[in-house]
Amino acid sequence: SRVVLLSIMQPPDGTIASEFPHLGGRCLSASRDFGVGETIFEEVPLCTTTSCDGDAAMEATRALAADKRELFDSMHFDTSMAALADRTDEERQILSAWDLNAYSFGEEGRAMLLWIARIPHGCVPNCCILVQDGRGQVVAATKICKGDVLMSWYPEQELLFWSSTEARRLVLSKERRFTCGCQRCEGPDICRELPCGCSPDAYLRNVGPDGAWICGICKVQVSSNDLKRQLKREKRLTKTMLAVLEAMSDGEMPADPEVLQQLSDEAEESLGSRHWIYAISLFAMHSVFRQAEPSMALALGLAFLDWIRDRVVTGRICGGHFPPGYILKSVYDLCIWCLGMLETAKSSTGADMRVLTGRLERLAVDLSNEATWAQEADRLAQYKDVVEKNTSRISRCFRPGCKEVAVPECLCGTCQLVGYCSQDCQSRDRSSHEVVCCEPQTAFIDMLDPLSLKM
Repeated sequence: SRVVLLSIMQPPDGTIASEFPHLGGRCLSASRDFGVGETIFEEVPLCTTTSCDGDAAMEATRALAADKRELFDSMHFDTSMAALADRTDEERQILSAWDLNAYSFGEEGRAMLLWIARIPHGCVPNCCILVQDGRGQVVAATKICKGDVLMSWYPEQELLFWSSTEARRLVLSKERRFTCGCQRCEGPDICRELPCGCSPDAYLRNVGPDGAWICGICKVQVSSNDLKRQLKREKRLTKTMLAVLEAMSDGEMPADPEVLQQLSDEAEESLGSRHWIYAISLFAMHSVFRQAEPSMALALGLAFLDWIRDRVVTGRICGGHFPPGYILKSVYDLCIWCLGMLETAKSSTGADMRVLTGRLERLAVDLSNEATWAQEADRLAQYKDVVEKNTSRISRCFRPGCKEVAVPECLCGTCQLVGYCSQDCQSRDRSSHEVVCCEPQTAFIDMLDPLSLKM
């Protein structure tokens, strides 16, 4: 009866309601193309509460008129949730439906949105859901083509985006009671790479749900006792790191610095520097040291940004697209913070960090392009001056004292970043630039002048 009820309802303009079993059932897809930042549809809540407690949800649901209650009953629920074991069948249905479908509403309340609830989670989300001014709004966070399933990001932990498929599924199963079947989860796991013994630069990648591990260099499928031991350690470290992410999401310090250092060291030794657990441990330690030891925090932040750059800017994680702005917030904030610290270091030490700051400025501009932040224009406006400054600096002559616009024919062929307005400026700056010039793929942390750590 639930399917029949939904089939006779008219979905919002610009969308089609269809069955997608691997995504949990009936979902919305686009019936036309949508540009980045375009509103796909808006919706008035079916019902709302002014608080998040269960009694408020029960009261709001029972107050619905018969036709609206029938619509409420069509929403997904799970009466097997352990926390509801002592409730009646009706109460389990109502409370689980609110827990699995509601969005924050007002200062402390929640809202039930009938059609927005048909937008499944996706680990490469293409839309953003906003609930404000008494309405739910769905905004395209990336370019959406006709036929694409609308997907949003469910977890509160923003950094979980950078974790493995296994870790994301663990959290979603615990919090939302489902196993994600999106395209990213079914494909190669870019964030879960392990060292391979065939060469120092070789790595193993989990290539799909069947659990096969393939070397990225020799393309051979690997199955060994060493790999089994690595996976056993990975399972234990994943549990620890998810606890760290949960603490950070709640606004708490992730852990004692020594505990985090041990976690990071063990992750690097047993899982390698390409693995998400090691990368997130760098970000967590950066957060801990930011106030007490800013020099250490700078080095940790740059190392984390190196890992991010390899996955985002190269398009490895999102099929050539940038993640939506709301996924990139913490990464962009870190980039801006590092730039500020490098400016301070330059003023106090005189170290030449023009190439490093230029690379970071380029990353900041990439992370803050209009497409990725379309649904968070107010947030981007906070950094408008910084972004404009970065864009301006990248485009002008790098010889100190010159403010002319750089020209393509005077771009350094090695670093492919530093440009000059004329051959005269390029020649006059050559001896200084040769000291810091490096290949484009050079890690941020390797470009950091030791003097900058003595702040």
